[in-house]
Amino acid sequence: MANRQILTVSELAEQLNVHPVTIYRLLKNGNLPGFKVGRVWRFDLLEVTEWLGSGESLQSASSATADD
Repeated sequence: MANRQILTVSELAEQLNVHPVTIYRLLKNGNLPGFKVGRVWRFDLLEVTEWLGSGESLQSASSATADD
């Protein structure tokens, strides 16, 4: 298995240039690929990159920020 880069919520938010609250909103809507380790969320950077490339992220992001 390849060595995968796993990110925290704050690291992913920084990588995507969004607020961590946006990450939690995407998770709440079930749109963002992630997994829990105990009580904290983790994200595989490769899976998130594929999710961004799929176009699903555009629709998800607009609904996550519409609640502001």
